Amino acid sequence: MLDNFLAEKFIEKAGESTEYNINIMDERGVIIASKDAERIGDFHEVAYWIIHGDEDIIEVPDGGKYLGVRPGVMLPVIQKGKRIGAIGVTGEPAKVREIGKVMQFAIETMYEFELQHRQSAQRKSMKERFIYGILTNEVADIEKLREDAATLGWEEKYIRLPVYLLLDDMADVPTVQRKLKDSALYSRQDIISVVRDKELVIFKSFKPVPESLSSYKETVTEYISYCKNYLDMAGAGYQFCVGTFQDRYEKYRTGYQHCIWLKNNTKEKVSYFYEHVNEYMKSLIAMVEYRDIYGVYENMMDEKTRENFLELTETLQKNNYNFNISSKELYVHKNTLVFRFNKIRELLGVNPMQQVSDREFLEYLHYFMKNNKK
Repeated sequence: MLDNFLAEKFIEKAGESTEYNINIMDERGVIIASKDAERIGDFHEVAYWIIHGDEDIIEVPDGGKYLGVRPGVMLPVIQKGKRIGAIGVTGEPAKVREIGKVMQFAIETMYEFELQHRQSAQRKSMKERFIYGILTNEVADIEKLREDAATLGWEEKYIRLPVYLLLDDMADVPTVQRKLKDSALYSRQDIISVVRDKELVIFKSFKPVPESLSSYKETVTEYISYCKNYLDMAGAGYQFCVGTFQDRYEKYRTGYQHCIWLKNNTKEKVSYFYEHVNEYMKSLIAMVEYRDIYGVYENMMDEKTRENFLELTETLQKNNYNFNISSKELYVHKNTLVFRFNKIRELLGVNPMQQVSDREFLEYLHYFMKNNKK
């Protein structure tokens, strides 16, 4: 259907390039825009014929015998194979025939562009609504969410892994989006969206097969490498936080929240939630619970012993209790490290090298002492 506003804009611009009168008619044959404003609203009989017929052009040497018609040429306005209106140029047919063809091409091109623009805006609006819905759980009708996703070409059968990307001012967001889509591992099933200024979320799609899960870190590393190289070359600060696999749209928010937890609790440029599950689970327990369990142990340590305990246990945990690696990281001799560790072991009456339960005890005590605010 022809839009009156766009028709008027077309007449305004096209009228500047020709001395002849131009009329645009809708599917009813009614003039909706014209250089001769007095004709707007009149019925044009020839326009109606060409809209509902199959002629490519109608020449009218004498318009007197037709209703609302003057001499000139009439051509259909066609969009996607359908006649949605007509455009006419008033004058001697032989003189205005080629002008009419040019005007026909111009108005069809303008409407095609406008249609694409509106579809793009509609798609963007739908995408924003979808992202808002899955990240905030504000959408009450999950089926509507699925309808939007289907319209956008996304299939729920894929499992998706959320990746949250935080950028600083040195990064250009459109370039980042383009680099992600330029990756050899980019798929049309991947969902990429800006959630705030300098913040993006990517729901990377994986086929629901065991191989996808077993090699996901390698896939993500390669997937973001092109973008990461750009950010490094631009000197931009960034943080990629990789959340948890989800297979239903209503659970995507949970995976995204795991990304946000990583942002607030890790410092790596690229972090994976599945490598920090232990810390996450510890964070779910209220600090008062830790205090009730471990408070006495902390109180019996002086400041020096406390600092020694935190430094040693954190380094040993990170290195899976490998004393050779840990001593190098702490810049002390291995024997010095063993001596300091034995003092802690004797103080607490534990043997984490032989007892798994004792190792867990030290991990939770370390978490409590590190995060307890006296």
